Amino acid sequence: MWLHSNQVNEPANILNTSYANIPPMRLYPNELPTGEYMRVVRVLIKQLHAFAQSAKADDTHLAELKKITIPMIQGKFYIFLRNLIHRWPLDGSFRLVLELWLTYIQPWRYPPNNLIKYLNKRSPNPDAEDVTLAPQNSVDREYLPFIAENLLTYVVIFQQLLPRFGRVDLTSPKMSLMLYRITKVFDQPNLPAYLREVEQCVESDRVVYLWEGESPHHRHVTNHWTNNLPPLSPTSNWSTNTTFEASKKPSISPIINRTSFLSRDSYMEKKWSTIVKQTIFELEGPNFVYKPLFSDPPATEVYDLVIQIKRSIRQAEEIVKMKILEEEKMYSGFWGHIKYFLQGSVSNDEFTLKDRQKVPMYMQVALQNLIDMFSITGEICEAEPESSSSTLNNNSFDMSYDFKFLTPESVRERMKYIKYDGDPDLHPIRSTENPFLVRMLYQISLKINEVHGQTFYRLYHQPTFIGRLTRQLLCPPMTIYKYDKSTPGSPRISTNLPARISMRFLASYRFLTYLCIGAFLAWLFGYRIEVYFIFLIVFFLFYKCIKALRKDEIPVRHNYPTQGFGNISFNDSF
Repeated sequence: MWLHSNQVNEPANILNTSYANIPPMRLYPNELPTGEYMRVVRVLIKQLHAFAQSAKADDTHLAELKKITIPMIQGKFYIFLRNLIHRWPLDGSFRLVLELWLTYIQPWRYPPNNLIKYLNKRSPNPDAEDVTLAPQNSVDREYLPFIAENLLTYVVIFQQLLPRFGRVDLTSPKMSLMLYRITKVFDQPNLPAYLREVEQCVESDRVVYLWEGESPHHRHVTNHWTNNLPPLSPTSNWSTNTTFEASKKPSISPIINRTSFLSRDSYMEKKWSTIVKQTIFELEGPNFVYKPLFSDPPATEVYDLVIQIKRSIRQAEEIVKMKILEEEKMYSGFWGHIKYFLQGSVSNDEFTLKDRQKVPMYMQVALQNLIDMFSITGEICEAEPESSSSTLNNNSFDMSYDFKFLTPESVRERMKYIKYDGDPDLHPIRSTENPFLVRMLYQISLKINEVHGQTFYRLYHQPTFIGRLTRQLLCPPMTIYKYDKSTPGSPRISTNLPARISMRFLASYRFLTYLCIGAFLAWLFGYRIEVYFIFLIVFFLFYKCIKALRKDEIPVRHNYPTQGFGNISFNDSF
């Protein structure tokens, strides 16, 4: 249920599709799973890993179910992830998808609770965001079958993810942290070696087929095969599932450490090769061209990312220096220190200076992890070409002239022109407001408007002094807009709000601060609190009466029905 409810690319021919016995639900193009949905799926994956591994200490019939738990969901989970990564926007919320994927490919992190050897074992938190110098635990060889059965989840999704970081701002703390998390997981001891071992088995078996004059991935090529997976880039040097690449003969990259590989048991070699080929045929189809993650030399995408990381490190260090100079200039001198002591560090940047200072560290560690993972020599890594902008692959583009590419700067610029068109009393609670008071005062205002709504309408439109005073005390009529999400397309609907009372300003922290300061001064001069509040109310009404003496005011009229609240509903709540 959890892994099928977000499929959007419905296959054209269900009979030829894997895992299509139950057609996936069709959602609207802009619909994505919520954050809570992603967290629930991640908890599910953790529980399934622990449940499957508990079969080691289980000699009952339930152990058979535990052994097939992960194989039952691994195909559905792969399709689920591929679609999510293809459709998810290029923002910080992608961390939800990333952590879900990293949770699945690390079953060794979730041992069953009934194994005594893990009870008293203390290890650093693998989800920790800060860079730690503590060495990571190595991956046991017992997880090699899981790695072989889920090779596509490791390799193809990694190949799909890595070019994504070439289209985002790596100087952002959120993006640099995500890249650091990926490289940290894949650079765990023994994990790259196991991936290389399984890939070498597949490549070796493909070499045999090519010598025989055929390719195992193209023996069943037909024009009727379709699946519900998004296409990979046709210009990528990595795996692809497009017909453009399918018509070509797959290239065979050199096998690394072949002498040590050929000395292994041929049975295990044939076993891993068969498992991977069967998985490719079931999930991606016969048109899929698998290219290894670890080739010699590494793929161009790896070098492009290395160059971009080095460039981003320099930019991040310049940003940190600029932020430090801005704070020193802003809080210099005696009054600057007083200002810093009273309000702390205030900046227009959405990230703090501490977050910005972590970016170069994240990028340095991620760069070193990539170098270790792909065995990149120092000479190749350090020799950054002078015209890196032209050799950064033919897929690169000039973001400054592409109006469709939303950079963080353009998003912040567009936010200046965004305004809230809904009911002001139902505006999301701000950080400068007390949530409890906002909700309580809204319910009080709601009840007053329901009881005295018609009286407010009649008094507001009178041309007398009472009408002018009412217009000073009540909120003016206005037209609000909201989206009807129960209708496909979510049309924008306008609604008229009549004159009404609103007490939301009383929940502002600024108003409460001034109120408390005034009460303290009244108590300091010997006045009772009741007298203070009565004085405030009388002064407020006197001020409004003075403003209501002006007769040149033109009352605002709207084409509302005579009953005033005939088309207005006050049953909305928080």
